[in-house]
Amino acid sequence: SSLPCSLCTLIKNLLDCRLPRHTRPDDAYSSLRECSADLHLILRDPEHFLFDNLDSVMEYTTATELSGTIPLRIREDVLYGREKEVNMIIETFCRVSAGKSEALFIGGYSGSGKTAVVKSVQPRVTAVGGYVISHKFDAISRGRSMSEVISIFNDLCLLIRDRNSAKELFEIVSKLIEVFGGNLSVLASLLPNIQALMPQFKIPSAAKESVDQMNFNSVCFTLQLFMRVVSSGYRPLMIFLDDLQWADGDGKCLDLIYSLLSDTAKGSCIFFVGSYRDNEINQEHAVFTLMAELDLCGVPSTTMRLAGLNECDLNAMLADSIRAFPRTTKSLSRIVYQKTNGNPYFVKAFLKSLVDRHILNYSLRERRWVWDLRRISSEDITTNVLYFLSQRMSALTESAQTALKVLSCFGIKVRKSIVSHLIATSRYPDFQAGLDEANEERLLEKSSLEYRFAHDRVREASHNIIPVDIRAQFHFDLGILLFSTTRGQELGEDAFAIADLINRGMQSPSSKLPAPNEDIADFFVLVATKALERADHVAGLSYLKLTRLFLPQDHWLNHYYLSIRLFCLLANAAYSCGRLDDANDAIQNVLKEGQSIEDKLDVYYVLVTLLMSSKRAEDAYSVCHEVLSQLDENIPASCDAQELAALLRKTNNVLNTMSDSELLGMKNMDSSDRLYSVLRFYSIMVVVAFFSKPQMMPFLTSRIVQISIAHGVCKHSVRGFVQYAAVLCSCKAMKDIPGACRIGRMAMAFAKQFNLSDPHIYYGYFGFVACHTEPLQACADMIRQGFIIGMQVGDISTAFFNAIQHIRLVSIYILLMTKMGTAAQPK
Repeated sequence: SSLPCSLCTLIKNLLDCRLPRHTRPDDAYSSLRECSADLHLILRDPEHFLFDNLDSVMEYTTATELSGTIPLRIREDVLYGREKEVNMIIETFCRVSAGKSEALFIGGYSGSGKTAVVKSVQPRVTAVGGYVISHKFDAISRGRSMSEVISIFNDLCLLIRDRNSAKELFEIVSKLIEVFGGNLSVLASLLPNIQALMPQFKIPSAAKESVDQMNFNSVCFTLQLFMRVVSSGYRPLMIFLDDLQWADGDGKCLDLIYSLLSDTAKGSCIFFVGSYRDNEINQEHAVFTLMAELDLCGVPSTTMRLAGLNECDLNAMLADSIRAFPRTTKSLSRIVYQKTNGNPYFVKAFLKSLVDRHILNYSLRERRWVWDLRRISSEDITTNVLYFLSQRMSALTESAQTALKVLSCFGIKVRKSIVSHLIATSRYPDFQAGLDEANEERLLEKSSLEYRFAHDRVREASHNIIPVDIRAQFHFDLGILLFSTTRGQELGEDAFAIADLINRGMQSPSSKLPAPNEDIADFFVLVATKALERADHVAGLSYLKLTRLFLPQDHWLNHYYLSIRLFCLLANAAYSCGRLDDANDAIQNVLKEGQSIEDKLDVYYVLVTLLMSSKRAEDAYSVCHEVLSQLDENIPASCDAQELAALLRKTNNVLNTMSDSELLGMKNMDSSDRLYSVLRFYSIMVVVAFFSKPQMMPFLTSRIVQISIAHGVCKHSVRGFVQYAAVLCSCKAMKDIPGACRIGRMAMAFAKQFNLSDPHIYYGYFGFVACHTEPLQACADMIRQGFIIGMQVGDISTAFFNAIQHIRLVSIYILLMTKMGTAAQPK
């Protein structure tokens, strides 16, 4: 009894070899090779095979007295039968480390071990200097896929801070400042943690217009620039997105991944790994669209499929779990394989089920695991692992089942702050005890920040505890409970979780319309605003549409300012999502119900932008004209050449009487001033007129200059000053290049003063004014910066116009250099 059981078994099996073959037990050795293999196992892992010493026996005896069963110790740190797949992932990463982005897609059934295979490689990526960021989608929070993917890039900022020396951080920050220039604030609005890389440098807040204007294309471009700086062969980035079958239906988050992988301009180095349940999606899913698009643009991608373990690998896992020699468990593993098809998670669930029912149990007398092959073979089981999980959960206490079903409503993981709110309610008095029990049963995993389900199938089984017919109502009631409990508190990320609960409760066809509630409506507007600030316009639009359900029919009468705020945001979000009909519906609501022109200005601005994007520049001009008329501006329908020339001379005379210091010293206009709105619409009207009524440019730009001189300058003055300078350069009646350049320089000084990143002023000044007096190559470089800014803030058309002007100036430069015989090459 003092010898370990493994040695006793080995010696007994050797002694059994003396017996006649027809009476010899099945476990008897057939050769010394088998005996040698067992000895090697003991030598290689003595702690595993020599475990049944006195302390372990006492531990098992205690466990039996407490629970009636001894837990099965499955080795979660070992991958069985996945050596080929792991090597394929490592080989792919090595190719990426050479400096070229690549993608790897892993398909397979739930429980096949896709996540475990990828996670086994992540430490190696980190060991060679790479970064690893990951996210696991789930069926519950699929409406915010874009926000969740952007958040992992925000987490990357902290990884960069922690993994680099002070010198390396300085180089990264310097490069970011060089690439983003004055538009670093746009990156900071998307990834707030970027400030952690440069704590000594205060990044100014991005202009509200820049944030509002950001759309999907601008997010992609901004992250492309960021990746060019922070990823390289020396510091490759591994992005792992798990359970892609639950990514947003519109596939936007995967389109973002495509934009990063296909960006080869400056050598980004990205290793993308995506896993998905291939039996739950068809060829129309965004995963397959991404594969096809990567193939078309020449980005290497590899696809692998994880099937179930074969009998040999399953036997190795089973033998390890019960600490037995693999040759002694073959008959058991053969039956388990037939029942589970070798699915690793299913195997573990089946084995635990056998232990719970004492069909597989540890014998203290024999000091080993014993089993009843006949009973196991006769088990009539479903191929659905949820069956075993449900059986297991039904044996838990009511408090543990309640904790599991409540947490399942939040997704695969739940922040501890949410748990604290739940514990604070009177509805769940034993919630913490239930969590602790579920954690002890290894259905939940607990960390310092969150609770996480051990597997997505555990979450699904937990969610199935809630009857289907009341599931939507359960979500809704839970959301309302948390909303009531946390009212008035600063919620941060928890606000999204609460809003999503209420949202899901409203999605069921059987859901009844909620009673009007101004507080909940105001809460959803707040959450939508947070989503829009993160450039997640899809989620923002969803929240805003839901807000309308909580407003009474007479909301324009009794909740006027909330209604104005809601529909202005709705118009902007719908436009950013390309839902032009929804945007126009929201605009018309405000134009019909708004009580003053000031209340309608924001939606008028969206309307002008919408009309311009629809190539209806003349209609956009008419809207600007209408708005400015309501703001008491008198804009003529047309002006003849003599009137315009006289207006330019008058404006120019005023400017010539002022010194540079007087111009730069003009007072700043307050944003509450009515004329501030006037300048705002003159500023966009200048752009519209460039395409629809260019003959009115002198009048419009002169009016901006006149108002600014008389009443003060603001950021909306800048575009007018730049375009006024451009008019002076092109007007035959009074061409004044030196004067135009002076006004243009003043405008750029105002832009710096107001921290303004407006792509219009780059092509306007450097493409039409500065190019007359400054080096063409320098002007071309600045116009290229205008292209980058336009892409960052989502003004694609203006970015394109900057690109055209850049090509024009570069072509002129090359032509001049060729004529002069100079070999200098432009960038």
